[in-house]
Amino acid sequence: MLLGEILDGKYKIERELGRGGMGAVYLATHLGTDRFVAVKVISPQFMKRAEFVERFRREARAAGRLRHPNVVDVTDFGFAKTNQGEDVAYLVMEYLDGCTLAEILEDEKSLSLSWTLDIIEQICSAVHQAHQQGIIHRDLKPENIWLEPNQRGGYTVKVLDFGIAKLEVLAEDEDFSNESSSKGSEDAIKATLSEQETLLISSTENPTARLFARETQQRGLETERLSGNLTKVGTILGTPLYMSPEQCRGEKLDSRSDIYSIGVITYRMLSGKVPFEGDNTTVMQAHIKEEPPPLIADGVPKKVKQIVHQALSKNPDDRPQTAQAFAAKLRAHSEGIGQLLQKSMIIYSEYLPKFLLIGFLVVLPGALVGLSKAIFNALDVFYVIGGPFELFALTTFSVLSFLVQSVSAAFLVGYSTWLVGQRLALPLRPIELTKIFKLIRPKLKKLVVTVVIFSIISFLGVLCCIIPGIWIAVRYLLISPVVVIENLRIKQAFKRSAELVKRSYRTAFALVILSYFAPFVLAILLNVLANAVTKAYFPYIEQIFQSSESAMFLQVRPTVRLPEGPQKVEEMEFRRTIVETTFEMLWMPVSIFLLPFFSITTALFYFKTRLAGGESLQDLLSQFEDNELPKTKWQQKMKEKLISSGK
Repeated sequence: MLLGEILDGKYKIERELGRGGMGAVYLATHLGTDRFVAVKVISPQFMKRAEFVERFRREARAAGRLRHPNVVDVTDFGFAKTNQGEDVAYLVMEYLDGCTLAEILEDEKSLSLSWTLDIIEQICSAVHQAHQQGIIHRDLKPENIWLEPNQRGGYTVKVLDFGIAKLEVLAEDEDFSNESSSKGSEDAIKATLSEQETLLISSTENPTARLFARETQQRGLETERLSGNLTKVGTILGTPLYMSPEQCRGEKLDSRSDIYSIGVITYRMLSGKVPFEGDNTTVMQAHIKEEPPPLIADGVPKKVKQIVHQALSKNPDDRPQTAQAFAAKLRAHSEGIGQLLQKSMIIYSEYLPKFLLIGFLVVLPGALVGLSKAIFNALDVFYVIGGPFELFALTTFSVLSFLVQSVSAAFLVGYSTWLVGQRLALPLRPIELTKIFKLIRPKLKKLVVTVVIFSIISFLGVLCCIIPGIWIAVRYLLISPVVVIENLRIKQAFKRSAELVKRSYRTAFALVILSYFAPFVLAILLNVLANAVTKAYFPYIEQIFQSSESAMFLQVRPTVRLPEGPQKVEEMEFRRTIVETTFEMLWMPVSIFLLPFFSITTALFYFKTRLAGGESLQDLLSQFEDNELPKTKWQQKMKEKLISSGK
């Protein structure tokens, strides 16, 4: 015991936090700053092995290089003499407040979907960073997941014990096989020992790919009892409850073994139990041969359960190929149309003035075309214009209206998609509409052509039958966001939209129905209101037609109208014109509010489908960083620092 000793003249040992085969973890005070730290001390007997000491030094150096907000920070490493004159190696890490995920699950049994997703996303972020550096954890379990209050009402997740298994095998290979109760278990363990030795030796080829982090910092909690099986903290070969099939077989491991372990952790967080229970041999054999039972959890979407079971596939090729992809799929499939609309409302309200301005700019051209048509109809009623020019004018208005609506829709989708994308990728960067316009301007021509083609195809589908029209609208719902973000050719964009929609077809269908149904209902209500307003003021209009001047004017105009007489017909047509004009005036403010909201929802759905396919939104970050937006000196300096540090 080192209690009360001062290591290397810097760290005063206060008390023991946990113990493993290689040594112990202590709470210590850094004398220079009076700050609490956690110190991992290696037992003196292992210091006699020069090869082990050198590997430990290499592991400690790698541990310091892995910097991530969800990985325990390693701050120091060295060698010191104890008061008994023995040499020890030590590793210093940040001291964490909070508790392990195992402690939380012991009390709560299962967690809500939202809390589970938050924890898993942070775990996957840390594990993905380690995998990119060639580091495989090999012992992911709730005891190695630490939750620390972040002083903002949430928790920062810290993943512990990266690389511990690859070191501790040298210290405890004699003891571990004695803990197994069957020959089959011994064979698997020996095979795993061989695999770990191979990985350790290969670290000379890639020294940055090895990490030694602190053992689980538990205050008094050194074991977890589950189904009568006592699992030691810091188990050297991985805990059987969370081991992958290939790890149980002692095969060569890659990053997908950790994804299996994360899948087991997710399964337990949602259902309150692990897929397989029993003694070590039974559990390991079940991981190898048996399919996990269905995940039973209230309020968890079916697709989320499917993703968890996908992570538990026996074949690593059938699992999500990265931890980042697993987290992205879980997040995407956890959100239906309700959550999508809720997020849209949050973004809409956050940038309400900007979206109202965009909506006004988009609706204004169409409103001017509608007003021009209403004036033309009024002139036609009084025979100021007519004849062949009337047909030409109506055709021109129809074509012009279609083109204006297509350009406006393209403009709106381009703005909304880029704004939402920047909001997701760079939430702290200010939104500037003029800069966004500069970014989408080169794509506007392709975007307009795409929208025109899509509109024509949809219109033809509706003419054939309503169902084909809806099917086309659903299948190519994301055509515009694809053009804006991915900058594909038109044909490729149509194909890409169909591919993305397949990942969440029900949500796409619901979104299309809602985007058609809501304006349709509002249009009916506004039409009724326009008729009511016209009816209320129509007696004054009738007086105009009943005046002698108006009657004389109508009689001198040549007309072949309905039997009711020209005056009655003109009254009806004039009333219809007033209704249409009133409707346009009422519909304009509604469109200004409504259209941006649905464009935000479509943009969010696009990003959701990307997540559903395992495409991380981190890919967007480089796109937004590399665009033509001017960078200040501090932004450029920060980017250079991130590049130099490998982030």
